[in-house]
Amino acid sequence: MLDGTLDKLNEWEHKGYNIILTTGRKESLRKVTEKQLSEAGIFYDQLIMGIGGGARYLINDKKSDGTIASFAISPDRNYGIKDIEIQ
Repeated sequence: MLDGTLDKLNEWEHKGYNIILTTGRKESLRKVTEKQLSEAGIFYDQLIMGIGGGARYLINDKKSDGTIASFAISPDRNYGIKDIEIQ
């Protein structure tokens, strides 16, 4: 596990963020993946599987008052999330 991952997930959980993990792994590997995540101490609200290895796009409408309701952050592979700050 990359340094700082659990600390950052705990921080986001404490702030009440909804943690959704995505992976290109096939749905048939769900039980194995869930076991690996659990054994590593990684928790989440939802696990989305089978999204492939290509580009991924997040599309979400704005709130009725015009506030942007979604963002995407793309850290370098194997860099981790420890330094990501979310407002």
